[in-house]
Amino acid sequence: MSVPEPQDPSTASWRVASAGPRWGLRFLDWMFARIPLKAAYALVIGLAPIWYLHYNEPRYGVARAMRRIGRPHPWWAGLKAYAAYTLTLVDRYYVRSGRLIPTVEPGGREALDAAVADPSPLVFLGSHCGSLEMAVAALESMGRPVRAVAVRDRAAARLLRGVGDSSQEVGGQRDAIEADGTPAAGLRMLKALRTGDILAFKADRVLPGSPDKDRVTVRFFGEPAVLPRGPGEVVRLGKARAWAVSVFRTGPGRFRIHADPVEVDRRDAGRTVQAWAAVFEDHVRRQPDQWFNFYGWWPRDADELAVHPRTVPPGMRAAAPTLRGALLAALVAALLGLASGPTALLAGLEGGLLAGLLGMSFGARVDRRGQRNDVARATSVLGPVFAVGLPLVALPELAARDLTVAIVALVAGAVGALAGGRPVR
Repeated sequence: MSVPEPQDPSTASWRVASAGPRWGLRFLDWMFARIPLKAAYALVIGLAPIWYLHYNEPRYGVARAMRRIGRPHPWWAGLKAYAAYTLTLVDRYYVRSGRLIPTVEPGGREALDAAVADPSPLVFLGSHCGSLEMAVAALESMGRPVRAVAVRDRAAARLLRGVGDSSQEVGGQRDAIEADGTPAAGLRMLKALRTGDILAFKADRVLPGSPDKDRVTVRFFGEPAVLPRGPGEVVRLGKARAWAVSVFRTGPGRFRIHADPVEVDRRDAGRTVQAWAAVFEDHVRRQPDQWFNFYGWWPRDADELAVHPRTVPPGMRAAAPTLRGALLAALVAALLGLASGPTALLAGLEGGLLAGLLGMSFGARVDRRGQRNDVARATSVLGPVFAVGLPLVALPELAARDLTVAIVALVAGAVGALAGGRPVR
C-alpha cells in the first residue's frame, strides 16, 4: 500500500491563522469548563461572524464551495457553515469533558446494522461533512469496535485545544491509528481489519505535499477535485467492503447518521475513490452547511485565492479593537447600572462603528506584526468614549449620570481596546 510521506506542519498554517489568538482560545477553554452548554453556544455563536469576516482565505473558499453546491446565497450559506462549525466544536468539548452525552437519532442506523452484522472486513469512508467522531460510540454499540484512521495535524492543535485532536482520540477512544506516512501505519490498518475492527477514515483531504501516485482526480460538483488514494488502497488490500458515512448535527448533542454502500473495485483503488466521491457528493447536498472545509478545496481555487490578502485590509483590522473596546465599555456600563442593558449594548455597537469609521478615514492601520499606528491607538480609545457617552447624552432618561461608573466603564473599555495585537499570517 502506498502511503503519503509525513507532511510539514507548516503546510496547514491556514488552520493556525484562522483559529484565532491564543488568549482567545485560552479564554474559551476556561469559560467552557465553568458555564452550562447553552451559555457556551451563546458565547461562540457571536464569534462566528467575526471569524468569517476577518480571514479572507477561508471565507472565499467556503463561499466558492457553496456556489458550486448550488446554494442561492453562497456568502450567507458560508456564514451558516461557520456557525454550524462553532456549535459542533462546543459539542465536542462538552462530550470530551463528560458533560454531554451525544444522542444519535434512530434514522440512518438501520442500513448499517446489516453491514456491521456481516463479519467480513468493513471500512467507513467519512469526511469533514458533519462530525463523524460524535457517532463512534453509537457505531460501536452495533457489536464491533471502530478504529479511526486520522492525520496528526499539529498546525490545528490550537484550534482543537480543549475539544481534542481526532488523531489522538476519537469518540473517547485512545487507540486511533495515526496515518503518519509509514508502512507500519498501513500494516496496523490491515491487521485491524483482519481482527474484525472497523476502520473509519476522513477521506476528503489530500496530505499537502503527497506525490501524484497517492492522489486521485475525480469530478465533484462538476469540477476536477483531488482525493487521497490511501483509503481506497486499504479497502482493496484488506478485501474490505466500504460504506460512506456522514454524521450531521441536528441539535444540542444530537446527531443523525447518513450511510450508503460504496461500489468497490478490487483491482483499482482509484475507481473505489471515485465511487465514494459520487456518494459523498450526495451527502454534501443533504447538509451543505455542515461540510467543514475552510480553504480552497478545489485545486482551481488555489490560484484564485492567492491574489487575496489572508486577512481583511489593515484599516478594517484597525477598527476591530476599537469595536471590541466599545462593546466592553458598554457591557461594563450595563453591568454597573449606568444604562439599561439593551441601550448600553446598542450604544457600544454604534460608538465602536463610528470610531472605527473615523479611524479608517484618518489612516488607522495595523501591520502584519499586529502593531497599531498612532491613529489606530487613538480611535481605539474613542470607541469606549462614544459607547459610554452616547446613552448619557442621547437617552438621559435611561441612564444614571454617575461619573464614577462612567469612568470605570471607560477605563475597562480602553484597556480592552489597547490590549496588544498579534502577528497576522
